[in-house]
Amino acid sequence: MEDAMPVPNDLPEGLDRRQLFGAVAIGVAIMAGPPAHAAAPMRLVKVMTLVRRKAGVDRAAFLHAWTVTHADMARSVPGVVRFVVNPVTGEPGRSDVPELMPSDQVDGVAETWFDAAAMAHVGDTPQAQAWYRHGAEIFGFAHNFKVEEIVVVGAPI
Repeated sequence: MEDAMPVPNDLPEGLDRRQLFGAVAIGVAIMAGPPAHAAAPMRLVKVMTLVRRKAGVDRAAFLHAWTVTHADMARSVPGVVRFVVNPVTGEPGRSDVPELMPSDQVDGVAETWFDAAAMAHVGDTPQAQAWYRHGAEIFGFAHNFKVEEIVVVGAPI
């Protein structure tokens, strides 16, 4: 198969055909770079929200409303690029650090990634307004934190 490719007969001493074609392939990849039409990467803003269900609401009913209905609504909100719900499943506990609050006061943590360019106007959309109204119906408590994600182990998402 090597003989099928036209190669100059006068290769520099010590350079074989594989090295030549490898160098050419690398050069092409470097010169090509990203496509000219490639968009700039989207800047994201991450918001983490501690949530607790309204008093008197059954946990199973709350989890369904949050992980199904509320989650489905998030898909339609312009500017929301990722939404993750993390229901609390237990508390590992630490005796060496005081608790901020007992785990029975938090039902879960939501992670919402917004397109930074759209975030200022997300709340103006009818989809976001309906999503926020639904949150007010199911949450007895919600506290938002705009956070900076610093990945220490594993690949960033």
